[in-house]
Amino acid sequence: MPKTISLAREQSLFDSIPVEILFIEEYMPTAPGDYVKVYLYLKHSLHAGQPELELAWLSRMLELEPTTVTEALSYWVRRGVLQQTADGGYRFVHLPTRTLTTHARDPELDAKLETNKPFQQALQACFGNRYLKPEELTRALEWAAVPGSGHHMVLCACGYAVANSRVGRRVSFRYVEKTLQGWWAAGVTNEQAQMKMETAQRATGGAAEVLRRLGTPRIPSQDEAELYRKWTQDWQFTHEAVLAACANTTGARQPSLAYLDRVLESLMTSTARDGQSVAAQAEQRTGRRRLAASVQKLFGMAGTVLPAVEEQCRAAADMGLDDAAVMASAKATARRYGGMAAWQRELERLAASGCTTAAEIDAYYGHRRNLEEGLLQACDIMGHQRRISPAEVTLYEGWRKRFEPELILLAAGYAVGTKAPLRYVDKLLAGWHQSGVASPEAARAAQAGHQSGAGVGGGGARTGFAPVGAQSGAGAGAGVAAGAQGGATAKGAQAGTHVNYQQRTYTDEELRERFTL
Repeated sequence: MPKTISLAREQSLFDSIPVEILFIEEYMPTAPGDYVKVYLYLKHSLHAGQPELELAWLSRMLELEPTTVTEALSYWVRRGVLQQTADGGYRFVHLPTRTLTTHARDPELDAKLETNKPFQQALQACFGNRYLKPEELTRALEWAAVPGSGHHMVLCACGYAVANSRVGRRVSFRYVEKTLQGWWAAGVTNEQAQMKMETAQRATGGAAEVLRRLGTPRIPSQDEAELYRKWTQDWQFTHEAVLAACANTTGARQPSLAYLDRVLESLMTSTARDGQSVAAQAEQRTGRRRLAASVQKLFGMAGTVLPAVEEQCRAAADMGLDDAAVMASAKATARRYGGMAAWQRELERLAASGCTTAAEIDAYYGHRRNLEEGLLQACDIMGHQRRISPAEVTLYEGWRKRFEPELILLAAGYAVGTKAPLRYVDKLLAGWHQSGVASPEAARAAQAGHQSGAGVGGGGARTGFAPVGAQSGAGAGAGVAAGAQGGATAKGAQAGTHVNYQQRTYTDEELRERFTL
């Protein structure tokens, strides 16, 4: 690389300022912009009496890399605009009149092309209807003459560049040259060059078809072609599978290859790699999105389907719930808890209970509501006003397996005024169960006997708590509380009186206020 650029002035009579129209018409259109900058500045320097320029200074002045300046000098030498002198300098050459028309032919070039006619025809085929100028054909022959290159490698580089460039067949020869330089430096063989070209062409063609499927027909960029190559080579999806996955982009506002990339990445956990399998999964996902949209509506969430909701629907399907079961669980959760935060926990409870159909889920929530209403009524009677936990619901469910609601409510009346009423009822019912108590009358008799006996309540019940009087409904609890606080012994005479507790119902709001999640 020369450190100093020397210019000879012999031909300065032909290098006027402004620049010749011939240069503008024939040379500038196909030249890289940086090369034109170098050419014009050299003309300016020679005209200004600066025949020698430091390469580093010229690079800084034009804000170009030194290698770019050197490449520009070589380019203009090849084009016949500059000529290298014996001492390593350069001189401007009078532009030959044979280039006055674009289609004028150079006899020497024609002879070379005639010798390499198959190469010329193959090269023109790479660029289709684009007319290749004589200087472009000359450069291609020069590339083919480089050791380690050849006609086949040049053709592969052209095909690779056309496939990878956003402008397609209008790609510049500078891009082709950079491609070849990279291959030469890496020692790429003809076989490897062929493979690179074919891979690029498949990726570009495939990416172009995907873009058409997404409704944006255009030439794909190099990055988009690289995405397609990753899908079909690294991830092993077939072309048909990629096209089938496009159906999963319908939910996006602006479908793109980046969105499709995320869709295909989500399929990596499955074994689907062919078009039929991916199409089946796409259909499943479309159905899941519709299901997720319906679930969101139940929870009052309008708008685009949220990924978290769609994922929860997928998790529910993995638990064995069909669409009707998912809707049943979401409907019950929305009615019971109002928000969607509890839905995941509810799905886990359903799975643990073995409920996978809509009928089983409806039965589960019906049973659970009966438990909650019965426990809440008992808590109201015994004066237990704090929020009720799931563990306490489980405790009540154990009571219901052994006793009817009337007996449980009767026990709740005996628990009025205790420090731990639920624990008291649990011990009392355990004693009744051990003694074979199965009716309110037997319970009253047992309680009366214990109160008049050794002072120990049946089944662990404390002395001094009178049985429930002849009151009914939630108001009975208040009466029992007053009796217990004002002297339970005086109420003991009412032990044989029949008590008819009617199990009441509660609204969703009342249940929501009293029960914890």
